Amino acid sequence: PGAGGVVAAGGASGAGGSLGPGRASGAGGIAGADGGVGTGGAMGCSTACGARTVCLSGSCVSARRVFVSSGAVMANFGGALAADGKCQTFANLAGLGGAWRAWVSDATTSPATRYLMSGIPYRLLDGTIIASDWSVLVSGILTASINKDEFAALRNATEVWTATKPDGTLSAEGCSSFTSVDASEVPAIVGRTGNTDATWTNAYGQFCDRTNVHLYCVEQ
Repeated sequence: PGAGGVVAAGGASGAGGSLGPGRASGAGGIAGADGGVGTGGAMGCSTACGARTVCLSGSCVSARRVFVSSGAVMANFGGALAADGKCQTFANLAGLGGAWRAWVSDATTSPATRYLMSGIPYRLLDGTIIASDWSVLVSGILTASINKDEFAALRNATEVWTATKPDGTLSAEGCSSFTSVDASEVPAIVGRTGNTDATWTNAYGQFCDRTNVHLYCVEQ
């Protein structure tokens, strides 16, 4: 298949496949391990907010951090739980601390079943709030796109393995539940960074042999 071959998002093997846009991973300036900008987004707060907080209405409040991985991950990463381990590794190497899970579903688990459903904001490493709580995160519309990696570098127009609907449940199995890189396998659903509608997580099916697809990682 061509380098941008994709299948419609309605299902990994759905008809009506189309050619997707070119794949690109933007490279932005590297910030500190917590994003560097105001250390937690302290705009409007009298003191800098810490690593797991964000500034809201002049006060630092607790928040969960979110990033897209700086490195690409092959589709045979071993399923959702193995993806969790990869997110933890990305976070550890960036010195973030905390416990992390991947925004990935397979036949046995999904974010809707294994995530801690937080009532506090979710934010990027630069302090940008992408959802005010779990209900907004799974509403289908994000407040801001997940387009920063674990070093707060910009990653726009990047594909992300998810197999996940906006509500956090399995969209469709693909790549043999993320155990295969065979291009002949049923493609897996990907999302796209830079998007805030449902396509942030459920854009289209991508062939399993791609080498430039990343992961979303969410602090628990």
